Amino acid sequence: MTGSRSASQVSLRDVSAGYARTGVLFRLDLEIPSLAVTAVMGPNGSGKSTLLGLLAGVIPVASGTVV
Repeated sequence: MTGSRSASQVSLRDVSAGYARTGVLFRLDLEIPSLAVTAVMGPNGSGKSTLLGLLAGVIPVASGTVV
């Protein structure tokens, strides 16, 4: 890479999501640059699977934007 910044491949802005009446992710902001290797880590119940389901389009976004 040169000194320029790469564009984001995935961008989440103020995203909230969850299941039925249970909120899991609240006002999440995340940017993953193109060609980046990214790991999602955390304890049980921290929202990892919800985040991946949201990115895959399986779980709907309650609020915010995903690009």
